[in-house]
Amino acid sequence: MKAIGCDQILSVVAKYHEVDPQEYVGYRSGAAGREMAAYLCRQWTRVSLAKLSAVFGLEHPDSSSNRVRRAKRRAEESLEYQKIITLRETKLSLKTENQV
Repeated sequence: MKAIGCDQILSVVAKYHEVDPQEYVGYRSGAAGREMAAYLCRQWTRVSLAKLSAVFGLEHPDSSSNRVRRAKRRAEESLEYQKIITLRETKLSLKTENQV
């Protein structure tokens, strides 16, 4: 499986949502795709919640955990959202059947 980092994931998700990846950093960021980026980082990297929070400029690990959980719930409820996630995974050349 291809090794991938959070920076690459943020870049691909931000490009799809037509925002700058730096817009994902910060406590009150409402940039489109931020939760999706957090979800994909958690799914496809071995980054801890504490490190993931740091990537997104958050002070508490639960902050990134909440974003991941919201994206996961949304993917379960919305076929369209799941499709977008799958397309981003494809763009990143990830094999979803080999998920860690």
